[in-house]
Amino acid sequence: MITTQAPRTDRISATFDAEGIPDRLSEQKSPGYLGMTNEQLFSKGERSNNTFFVGLKLPGSSRGYHLGRLLIDKESQVRLSEQFARIANVEVVGRDSLLPIVRIKISSSEAVATLRRLPFVDYVEPVAIEVKGYSASGCGWPPASAPFQFNSTYGTYVPQSFVNSKIDLAWSGNRGQGVKIGLTDTGILPSHYSMMLNFSSGSSTGRSIAQTNNIPGSPTPTYCSHGARMGSAMAGPLNGSGVPGVAWQADVHSAIGGNDVLGVGYQFDAIRAADAANAKIIAMAWGSDNFSIPILDELLRLWVQRDVLLVAAAGTSQAWLPNNYVVFPANLSFVLAVSAANLDGNRNAASHHGSELDIVAYTPVGIPYFAYGYGESEIGNSSAATAVVSGVAALVRKRYPGYTNLEVFNKLKTTAGSTCGISSAFGPIVNALAAIGSFCTTTQVASPLVTFDSVGSPSQTVTVSAFPNTTGNAVTYAWSTGATTPSISFVVSPGTAGHETAAAFYTVTVTDTYTGLQRSASGSIRVRTGPFPPGNCGEYAC
Repeated sequence: MITTQAPRTDRISATFDAEGIPDRLSEQKSPGYLGMTNEQLFSKGERSNNTFFVGLKLPGSSRGYHLGRLLIDKESQVRLSEQFARIANVEVVGRDSLLPIVRIKISSSEAVATLRRLPFVDYVEPVAIEVKGYSASGCGWPPASAPFQFNSTYGTYVPQSFVNSKIDLAWSGNRGQGVKIGLTDTGILPSHYSMMLNFSSGSSTGRSIAQTNNIPGSPTPTYCSHGARMGSAMAGPLNGSGVPGVAWQADVHSAIGGNDVLGVGYQFDAIRAADAANAKIIAMAWGSDNFSIPILDELLRLWVQRDVLLVAAAGTSQAWLPNNYVVFPANLSFVLAVSAANLDGNRNAASHHGSELDIVAYTPVGIPYFAYGYGESEIGNSSAATAVVSGVAALVRKRYPGYTNLEVFNKLKTTAGSTCGISSAFGPIVNALAAIGSFCTTTQVASPLVTFDSVGSPSQTVTVSAFPNTTGNAVTYAWSTGATTPSISFVVSPGTAGHETAAAFYTVTVTDTYTGLQRSASGSIRVRTGPFPPGNCGEYAC
C-alpha cells in the first residue's frame, strides 16, 4: 500500500544531487530515451514530425521538476529557452505554461547532441511516445464471447464480469453521478450510438461527454474502436439499449492521444486535456516500454497538485511474448496498475503482471456495437480491466467526496482480493460493493454452545453479536426478537440431564443505510446439560 505521495524507491537505485533530489536515470526501470544515442533519439522523433520536448533545469541541478515542485523559476525558463534560437537546425515551437518544457523542432542528430550537452537541459525526448501493443492495434469490433446476466432491478443485461465484482450491487449506492472520468485513448466516433448520440439518455440523463483531439495538426482521427469500447465499458449509458457501463451516470472527457494503441501516441497532450476538463480520474489503457520523463512529470503534477486518481493498464501482449512486467506509466508507484483475470479468476494470458501490479478486474466485458443500440461486442485484457477499475473509482469518488486520490487508491486496494472474498492467484480483484463501504463478505452471527454440569446449575446470560462485515457504511440491525442493537442477550437455563438441546433460535437482518442492501444471518443457542456417563455426552459426541 502506498503511504506517501512520493514514488517508491524500492524499484530504483537512486543517485541524489546535493539537494537530495534523485537524478533522472535513477528513477527509471529502464533507461528509455535517456539511454539512447543521439542518432537513435533523433530517429524516434521522425514519427512526431521531428518535434521534441526539451526539459529545462538550472545549471548544476539534476532536474527542473520533482514531486510536483518546480525547481527552476519562470524567469529563468524564459531566459534559458531563448538560447535555443541560436542553435543550428533547431526551431522553438512553444513553451509549456505549467512545466519547465520547451517544444522544439529538430532537423539533425547533431542538433540533438548539442542540446543534450547544454548545462540547463534536463532531457530531450520525442513529443510522441511509442505505445506498446504487441497483441494488436486494439481496433475492431469483436463479437461478445462473455456471458451476461439479466438484472431485473435495472431492466437490463449486465456483463458477467460486473456481477462477479459486485458492480451491479454497488449501483444501489451510486452510479458515479457528478464525477468526471478522463479517457486518454483513440477517441469516440461522433456518431457512436450510445457513447455520443445517446450518452445522456434514459437513466443516464443529466450528464455530459466532451471530446478533444490532441493529435498535432488536428487531422481527423480514425476513431479506432478502442476508445469507444473503453468508454462503453467504463461509463456507457443505461437507457434500455445495449448494456450499461460501470459508472453509467458519470461524466466523460475523451482526450484523443492517437489513432490506435499500437504505434505512437500524443499522450502528454491527451493527459493535459483531460486535466483541463477537470477530470478527477484519468484512465490510460496504453503503455510503453520506454520511460517518458515529460509524462512522468505531468502525472506527478496531477497526483500532487490536482488530486487526480491515475489508472493505467499493466500491458497486453501475445501470450508467447514476455509479460511478467508492468509497462510505463502503470509501473509508477502513484499510478494504479491494473491487469486482467478471466471470469474463472485465473490470469488472463495476454495481460501483463509483476511486482508493481495493484489490482485486477474480471474480463472480457460485453458492450453495445458502436453504431447501433442492439447486439453486443466486447473489450478484453488489461484495457477492459482499466475501464472497469476506472468506473469503480468513480463510484468511490462519489461515495467519498472528501477523499484524496491517495485515499481512493487505497480504498480500492484494501477492499479488493481475499479480504472481501474475491481473489485470484496473481492479484486482488476489485470489489465494487466493498469499495463504496458496503458489505465485504456475508453477515455472520454466532451459534454458541452453553454447558451446564447438571440440571441444578444456575442459569447463564449469553450475549450474541452480529458481524455485518461492511467496510465503512453505517448499518441498522433487526433481530427476530425485536431488538435493534448489534448484540442481544438471552438467559439460558439447564435442559434435560445427559442431553444437548436447542434453547433459542434467532435471525438478524443487517441493512446498509447507504445502499439499502440487506444481509441476514441465523443462529441458535444450544444447551448441553450433564452429568454424562463416562465417555458419553448423551446423543452427541463429547
